[in-house]
Amino acid sequence: MGWWELALYLASALLTAGCSLWLWLRRPQIGAKPFAQLLLCETGWSLGYTLELASPGLGDKLLWDDAQFVAWVLSLVFMVRFAWEYTGQAPARPRLFMTLFLAVPVLATVWVFSDPLHGLARGTAHIVEAPPFGALLYDFTGPEQLLVVQTYATLGYVGLCLVRFAVERHRVHRAEVAIVMFGLGLPTLVSTLGLLGFRPLGQRDMSPLCFGIAALPMPLALIQRRFLDLTPIRELIRRVLFRTPG
Repeated sequence: MGWWELALYLASALLTAGCSLWLWLRRPQIGAKPFAQLLLCETGWSLGYTLELASPGLGDKLLWDDAQFVAWVLSLVFMVRFAWEYTGQAPARPRLFMTLFLAVPVLATVWVFSDPLHGLARGTAHIVEAPPFGALLYDFTGPEQLLVVQTYATLGYVGLCLVRFAVERHRVHRAEVAIVMFGLGLPTLVSTLGLLGFRPLGQRDMSPLCFGIAALPMPLALIQRRFLDLTPIRELIRRVLFRTPG
């Protein structure tokens, strides 16, 4: 590996940013805004990881790792918001749901960012030789392990919402949902392999490299399959008849 590895991660970030901008310009469409925000989080994640690789010292690597942690937490929120908006399957009390949902992410974030005070969150952090960049490795502590569990649970919840929506709609929506699930599932699969010790590039996490690949089909879906342009019927009826905000 050489500096071209950094270029790959940077290219992934640029692809994700481009897809995010494309969707943001279409934010009046149902689901476009939260998905654009999700892709923006992935862009920050990729950029943070690129800078982590380029940083030689442990302190600098931990700084950029913390930036990725914020992107991780925010991405969970936008995944849920996208599922609610696109499928129209928000819970009866969404604010209460989100308050409870944020309990573990907030706890984990405070725990990690307060590490300079207690030294327990990143006490095992060290750099392992992985030419041409040192790999930052550390053990996940309790709050972070809870966040990992919630991440998988969130993906399962979002996937369930999307599948339930797809089976009740036209097959065009099913193709759209398959693309979304691919975009959400590929980075998660790659990240899981890293957690299990499979690191072909020597680094702990290859998911930022996959963000751009996973996001790339989204504009194609928007253009060719009208992804996010087909307003769910019950949402359209709700907005027209009851004049409720979207």
